[in-house]
This record gives sequence, structure tokens and C-alpha cells, in this order.
Amino acid sequence: IQPNLKFNGYDYTWTELLVGTKANGDDAPRGGNYISKQALICPMSNTITSDNGEKSWEPTISYAMYDTSLDAEYADKIGDMGNFAKEKEGTEPKEVVYFPAKVKRPSETIFFIETMKSSDSNMYYLFSPTATNVDGTAPHPYHENQVGAAMFDGSVDMFRTYELNQTQNKCRVYIDEAGVVQNM
Repeated sequence: IQPNLKFNGYDYTWTELLVGTKANGDDAPRGGNYISKQALICPMSNTITSDNGEKSWEPTISYAMYDTSLDAEYADKIGDMGNFAKEKEGTEPKEVVYFPAKVKRPSETIFFIETMKSSDSNMYYLFSPTATNVDGTAPHPYHENQVGAAMFDGSVDMFRTYELNQTQNKCRVYIDEAGVVQNM
């Protein structure tokens, strides 16, 4: 499993190969329509009301994969989490390969989580538990101050923001209901 990869000379995120489009909506150079992009978007995403009262649906909350290359503390967590991610040498952007069987506590380690961007509604499908990623994406407690997450063992759970720091990922940032980045 790779969050970022190179395929036939093209750079991809894991989602581009599945849905055939980049996060900004542009067509990916290769990749299929294996699943709908809607499958990666929280169905509770915001409904936007324009100045003239028209309502439209805005896909602001998406499911993002844990990216160890964005986690500044991953090397320090290996003892507890397991050394399940390997970066390929000399690749740009960084290519990371995951070995889920090497995760020590898969029921306590977040694989996918609901995220939101603080700056705009374009979605990004990777997350870091220690900082907003390059696009400002972080976990977002949209469901009654809880965040939905899928763990490495396949289980799904809801977490309050303070509970995110108790996972093996040790999440320390989130985007609050007002769209502001908060540190824990």
C-alpha cells in the first residue's frame, strides 16, 4: 500500500489511481474509475448557502490516509507502532510503501481519518498527526465534536479530539468547527 507512488513515470497519490482524478479535480495522467470520488468524501460535508439563498453541496471533508513521510515524529514512534513504512530512496515526491502486517497495534493505529482544510474546500487525501500537511489538512471533528477514523485492522471508531492524542499516531493538531487549526 502506497500513499504516494510513481507509476509508469507519473506521480500519484493513492486516490488518483482509484478515482482517475487529482485532488484539484484535474484528470490524472493514468488511473481508473475504480471507485467514485464521492466514496472518499464524508456524506456530511457542508451545504453552502449563497448570497441569493441557493444551497449547494460543498465536499469539504474527505477521508485521508496517514502519511508517515509527513509525520515529523514517525521515527520516534516506531518502537510503539512498528516499522511498517519504508521510504524509497531518491524519489520526489517521496514514495512510501506500507506493510500493514508490521503495525504492532493495528486496532490503535489510524490508517484513514476524516479531514478538512482550513484554507479552502479543495481536498487532500493524506494527513499528518503532528502538523497540518502542506495543504493545511488536518483531522476535523465534524460529527458532534468527534472524528471518524478507520484503523489498520479495518475497524472504524469515533474519537473526540483529545482522544486522538491517545492513539498510536499521537495526533496533536485538528481543525475545529470554525475551520481554525488547533494544537493539542
